[in-house]
Amino acid sequence: MEEKAISGAIAQINGRYPEKGFVVNKVSKELVFVISGNGYIITPNQKRPIRVGGLVFLDKGETYAWEAKGALTLFMATTPKFDPKQHIVIHSPI
Repeated sequence: MEEKAISGAIAQINGRYPEKGFVVNKVSKELVFVISGNGYIITPNQKRPIRVGGLVFLDKGETYAWEAKGALTLFMATTPKFDPKQHIVIHSPI
């Protein structure tokens, strides 16, 4: 997309992402819609179940990981537009 204010993508999670630790998006806010499958959104403080039709809001700077039971398909909208450089994997627990 040419639009700089927002972007979207579909992600398929199989198992845990990242495999160890967490990820943080330093710049963008994310709104995530569960298209298919079920699993968990994990933060350093909790593990919440997610399922088809569910929405997850991730604020910029929030630390999280995904865990799928089988395949989990997500639609992710980010604002401002996503840049892979702002997506940081933290390999050790916080």
